[in-house]
Amino acid sequence: MEASLRKRRKLCADDEPAGALALPEAVVLDILERLPIGDILRFRRVCRAWRAMIAGDPDFARAHLHRWRSEMVVVSPCSPGSGPFLKLYRYRESSGSGQRAAGPVSRLLLRSPKSYDRSIVHCDGVLVICSAAELVAWNPATGESVRLPRGEPSCCGAGIDRLGFCYDAAARVLKVVRYYYRVHDVKAGVYSLGVEVLALGQEPLSWRPAAREPPPCPIYGTPPASVGSTVYWAIDDRFLDGGVSRLLSLDVTTGEYSIVDGPPCPWRCQDVALGNVGGALCVVVALKSLLGTVWLRTAGAWTRVLRVRTHYILARLVPVGTCGLTGEMLLLAGRAMHHCCAGTGKARAVVDVRGQLDHSSGRGAPIAKTLVFIYTPSLIKIAAASSYSPDICCVPK
Repeated sequence: MEASLRKRRKLCADDEPAGALALPEAVVLDILERLPIGDILRFRRVCRAWRAMIAGDPDFARAHLHRWRSEMVVVSPCSPGSGPFLKLYRYRESSGSGQRAAGPVSRLLLRSPKSYDRSIVHCDGVLVICSAAELVAWNPATGESVRLPRGEPSCCGAGIDRLGFCYDAAARVLKVVRYYYRVHDVKAGVYSLGVEVLALGQEPLSWRPAAREPPPCPIYGTPPASVGSTVYWAIDDRFLDGGVSRLLSLDVTTGEYSIVDGPPCPWRCQDVALGNVGGALCVVVALKSLLGTVWLRTAGAWTRVLRVRTHYILARLVPVGTCGLTGEMLLLAGRAMHHCCAGTGKARAVVDVRGQLDHSSGRGAPIAKTLVFIYTPSLIKIAAASSYSPDICCVPK
């Protein structure tokens, strides 16, 4: 009996079903591209040709992503008591008490679980997780994960890089971008800046200096925004007389830098947050303790879309993205998620994100930080050979 079961499993993976081969390749591709990620991954066992296409064909992975772009809002808690796993929970819109976040969507076993303070950036279904102890690229849908090398050391910062993450359509690879300081002295007004780029999917995985040296613009530690193929940083006005409301941008496809004028309002680099909202650059400026203005940049022009009052003093208002169901803008302030309507300029709902996580996991340890971002499941491959494996992967439906 056991031998028969083993043979049946082998046939499922290795045999070439006549029905599958009889279909034209274009028809098979069209059918598979219409399926959600979970169903496609199960079809890897149909035959060798399908397995090779699903697991390693970058053209198919990119075509499926364009046709089946299923965005979801996910939450990742950072807590000293969270254990050895990085967990992703699906955010649930509800302002009622006792509501739970759906999940976990997936989880990854970390090699340095004590480094719970981390940053996460996302592009086309791939996450890059950075902490003081490790740097990892991970595709939660396929389970592939790779430990990335560290770049040039920076003379300032806590070891957590503020990363940009974009798709280079010309090179057809995902690129991670980081800056570092060779010299950084605010009091003396002296600094020296470098920029590095790492291309996922190209061997060997290594950081390389950007094609051009960055212009003499100091970068502030606010997390950058990645929009299309461009990374935007806030310029550190503490080095400049009188301060300026400008941003520094880098196009990863052309390698060109640009100085971008900020929103037409007074602001300091300490009081802004950057993000990608609906494919547009978003800047949130904190005017005073509980009030922020939200600006969007489209076609090179800035538009103020709303003013938001936050519920938490000293909590920076961070743009998360757009809700796929309602089209509302999502802004996070501390533990409160604001669902904002640009038409009325008001928050329709305010959801306690950390409260959802507490009810979902039942953890007793306090959550130090909550990371929220838009996630799109995909088949995008990180590297030719994985050197870092997750403990378990649960594919979202």
